[in-house]
Amino acid sequence: MDDSRRKIYRDFLSGMDAGAQEGGRSRSPMFILGDETWAPPTDILETQSELIIIMEIAGINPHDIDIQYSGGILTIEGSRDELPMLKEAQITYFHKKEIDYGHFRVRVKITSRIVSDAIEAMYESGFLTIHLPKDPGKRKSSSVKIPVK
Repeated sequence: MDDSRRKIYRDFLSGMDAGAQEGGRSRSPMFILGDETWAPPTDILETQSELIIIMEIAGINPHDIDIQYSGGILTIEGSRDELPMLKEAQITYFHKKEIDYGHFRVRVKITSRIVSDAIEAMYESGFLTIHLPKDPGKRKSSSVKIPVK
């Protein structure tokens, strides 16, 4: 079985395990909607007070990442350029290719009430971490652009 088929199979089994552990129902307050050719590996966590999104984006300038929240959807968009040495080298064969390049856009549907004007995003050591504080009240969330610190 080649690497791509193995990954698809592992992802399928992982999804089955998660569903079985949850009694067939997801307790997650959101899901990811991707519409590009690749999406960085992403973890979505929940605590009593906030939702946390952690995205592995090594090789991407944090100033080139666009994060927006509107209508219950958090959109994270950016691009990873191919390394110059890959463009310049006369490559005849890739023995293994797992690093994705190019544009990505990840949209996360947020079903919990959050305080949209308190969303924070930080970049450190190749990881983007976004904190979305929960709102126990009934105030309406506004659309915001989130700067990366």
